[in-house]
Amino acid sequence: MKNLFFALSLISLAAIHSYGQITGTVYTIEDGKPQPLPGANVLWEGTDKGAVTDQNGKYTIDKPAGYQTLAATFIGLKPERKIVISTKGIINFTLKPSAVGLEEATVTGKVDATRVDLSKPELTYEIDNKELRKAACCNLSESFETNASVDASFTDAVTGTKQIEMLGLAGKYALIQRENIPFARGLNATTGLSYIPGPFIESIQLTKGLSSVINGYESITGQINTEFYKPETAPKFLINLYGNQGGRSELNLISSFDLTGKSSFGILAHASIVPFAQDMNKDGFADIPTGRQFNIMPRWHWKKKNGWEGQLGVHIVNEQKKGGQVSFLRNNDENSPSWGYTSDGSRYEFYGKTGYVFEGAPFRSLGIIYNASYQNREAQFNDRTYNGSQQSIYLNTIYQDILGDTRNKFRTGISFQGDVVEEKLVTDGS
Repeated sequence: MKNLFFALSLISLAAIHSYGQITGTVYTIEDGKPQPLPGANVLWEGTDKGAVTDQNGKYTIDKPAGYQTLAATFIGLKPERKIVISTKGIINFTLKPSAVGLEEATVTGKVDATRVDLSKPELTYEIDNKELRKAACCNLSESFETNASVDASFTDAVTGTKQIEMLGLAGKYALIQRENIPFARGLNATTGLSYIPGPFIESIQLTKGLSSVINGYESITGQINTEFYKPETAPKFLINLYGNQGGRSELNLISSFDLTGKSSFGILAHASIVPFAQDMNKDGFADIPTGRQFNIMPRWHWKKKNGWEGQLGVHIVNEQKKGGQVSFLRNNDENSPSWGYTSDGSRYEFYGKTGYVFEGAPFRSLGIIYNASYQNREAQFNDRTYNGSQQSIYLNTIYQDILGDTRNKFRTGISFQGDVVEEKLVTDGS
């Protein structure tokens, strides 16, 4: 008796949830003829019961009690619904193209501020401007203090010069570039990092170990390439102000303009000052040098429909520094018996890039990078006078193509770097 009651209960429960089976085929119209549609969804509206058509467009679905609306759907096609009263049978659907096109979908993601570029054979770190925001100010040498990829340290406290270390070697063994143009080299090797304000930087590519010579051969421990904001990616107008308890103040300005739709103009400007000396450790010497820096970079970018694209820019930097004993700085007297250091340096640079992508072959391109710069520095180290100047010219041509298909690429070109350097060190009274 118990077994009979249990069997009747199971039959009743099954009858409540499903008391029939519906089969059929879902079609779509192609070239005016119905064609089976695989992967279409068939479901009873108001329930979670559904099925997916097989490669022949066929489906089988149980009919639950109390539900009569059966719907067939497919992305990009207009859904179709049918009222099904019978408990079993064959129900076919024909889905037609929707009158409303697919809506735009935006997919967003979040990436780390510092990440390894797995698409390159070298150990390359991609660092974006989110990493630089960890430091409220600063130039590139100071910004690296918040990142463990390289070590940044003072070379001496008198001049306040910082250098980076990669793989245990000093920064002169690394190739430091600005937008794939050698930058911190020669007379600029010790001060070049301070000539790159952090707010100017859009991203940094850092490669450790021997790397490609495409953009320069002066690399032993690695390469650091900084990408500044381009006119088409820069904020329309941005002002960045900074100040601290030591009196250091900064003003950064970024602005961009769309000129004709095919060209754009941008300007990056920086001014900073350390007005007075501090001696927190009471050793008689200033903790950091006083001084100021002005840094401006107007740039123009153009692009044509015939495959030509290019950019031109000017970069001008002027910096003055004073360091040494606090008594020398506070008296502001170069004839003071106290030990003092003064420095006045300028850098003037013109650069450009021109590229061409061959029509019908986007994998084939030609790029030309050119740069001319002049910099000078006059410094006084107590009774020693230093004068230095450097004139540089740089040209790099790169041709890129494929071998067979896009999986095999090659690059070739010609590179030229010329420098004229003059330095003079004189001891007063000698």
